Amino acid sequence: MHIGLGLEFKQLFVLAEGLAEAAVHHDQYYTDYIEACSAEASKRDGPKQSLISCFKDALLDDKITNCSSFDYCRQYEAPSEQFPEGRWFVKREPYRDGVVGLVKNELAHIAGKWGVTEHDDLERATAEIINISIYIAASAQRPPHEPRYDFFLIHGSNACLWHSVFLAEASITRAQKAHMIETTGHMLLFLWAGMGCPRPNIDWLLGHAPKVADCGWDQIFERACLHEDDGHMIKLIRALKHGESVSSKYDGLPEFMMKQHMFLKAANAAMDSASATPMVSVQHFDIIRFAGFEEAWEKVP
Repeated sequence: MHIGLGLEFKQLFVLAEGLAEAAVHHDQYYTDYIEACSAEASKRDGPKQSLISCFKDALLDDKITNCSSFDYCRQYEAPSEQFPEGRWFVKREPYRDGVVGLVKNELAHIAGKWGVTEHDDLERATAEIINISIYIAASAQRPPHEPRYDFFLIHGSNACLWHSVFLAEASITRAQKAHMIETTGHMLLFLWAGMGCPRPNIDWLLGHAPKVADCGWDQIFERACLHEDDGHMIKLIRALKHGESVSSKYDGLPEFMMKQHMFLKAANAAMDSASATPMVSVQHFDIIRFAGFEEAWEKVP
């Protein structure tokens, strides 16, 4: 986020901060997965698949769909003398222990079927990852519950927005841009698998009746700006609007799952999930986590 915002708005100190954070962030198991994806891509023989087809293939693999668990959300230590209010702790991690620990090779084999090179249409590839990042977040619904967005999946949507910024940056080579786009596509599969591989239910979200009639983009942005959370909602709304813009010229392509008529409906559903008390401390009440599991929806009407 810092790198994207810093580059987009030419805020060099913010950009430097983001690069510093990236340089010191522990990424061993992410790197293991990305290297496995690259190895699989190098063995690819024949035409590349679309990114959404990789998600569909992953849903057919029971090992992948069962690699994560809602138990990763239950790592809570009861109140004690040392910690009177209790505390969260992380002994097991959904990506390190679940995705990489159990299905790294299987998921990388599927992810490696999609790729981007410097010779490809990078504008189209950028639009594809933006479109699909929004689709997997917007479609991660569980009828009959009201629509909600997954905290982790929306970070994929929010971050993909800045690939448009990277694409326009002259100091980044075409090969580097292609590598970043490809890696992001592979990481979207990784992110989604950790959340329990939620099956797409986009029609449930599209069938949501907006609480505010005839609520267009201007009113959506006004509502989002007034929403008193920590910024996740407005970032999501901005990502949805940007996705609509960059996807428009590719609306007729089947691999672009989010069509033009869907983006505003997805934004309305997002704002309608917002409450007067969206969070306390770092706890979010309007956003769920681990959308692929029934337990994540227990408190959602």
